[in-house]
Amino acid sequence: ISSRNQLLSFLQLTKTSMLSMIVEEKLNDMNLQKQLESIEMIVQEILHRVNQEALGKIENLAMDYEPNSLWEMIQKTVIVRDDGKQLSQSSNYELLCDVIDIIGEKQRIMPNMQIIVFENVDHLISQDEYRKLLDRCENLTCRFNLWCVFCTSLVGYIQVNKKLWNGIALFGQEMIRLPEEEHLIRYLEDNWPYNRVIDETELFQMLQNVAQELGNKNNLREISEIVLMKLFNVENMIDFHTIKKPNNAEIMYLFNG
Repeated sequence: ISSRNQLLSFLQLTKTSMLSMIVEEKLNDMNLQKQLESIEMIVQEILHRVNQEALGKIENLAMDYEPNSLWEMIQKTVIVRDDGKQLSQSSNYELLCDVIDIIGEKQRIMPNMQIIVFENVDHLISQDEYRKLLDRCENLTCRFNLWCVFCTSLVGYIQVNKKLWNGIALFGQEMIRLPEEEHLIRYLEDNWPYNRVIDETELFQMLQNVAQELGNKNNLREISEIVLMKLFNVENMIDFHTIKKPNNAEIMYLFNG
């Protein structure tokens, strides 16, 4: 899933859609023969009246009704929200939540091993919505034999914590898998330009801020570029996080090739 159009397509009753699989499976457990017979009688009455009024003067022609299966009739319906709102009026986050709910229901009634890949989701929803979506997916993966893969490129669209640590892979010019958390903390403390203790919370926050830029060669920003960004944001009244004053040892480390 990588676009709004794909989200909308996912939520339609097509021959191969996951939603169709759920509905068809449920129909097999429902006895609706009496209701189908009532529908057929009503349609026949309507056609009889139409034939009299519209085709009564035309000899040898009449409209007839060919009974369809219930599934064929259902496939011609339109999916809307509970409040009657069209899916096209829904936000991207609402559509993604609908997709997650459908995946969960399909797993509940027809469990199987499944991998769902979300591409470019960071271009569709806000960071807060992204974090909430991750929580919903995490709930699904705990209940079913299911994996959710999120491919993102925008800064801030990554959640680093103990549960997700082993599932994080960074793809730049080089592919990086995060080492064990304790090993990474020990490596950073042993090699930091000055004697510094790094706690878990601090490590998670730093990685969330820079993850999308790791694994790329020559990607460190020039001081002039950071100044330009701050001037631009100040001019446009955009909040710019104040950078903490660096330690001299850190400055020397950055300027050494």
